[in-house]
Amino acid sequence: VHPKANEEFMFSGEGVLIELVQAPPDVIAALA
Repeated sequence: VHPKANEEFMFSGEGVLIELVQAPPDVIAALA
């Protein structure tokens, strides 16, 4: 996982979906 790429993805709706897919289960549970 590249932090720099993550920052760029945060600015797009698709990036949010990508982050959710790559996020650990604990993070997804916290956001759900």
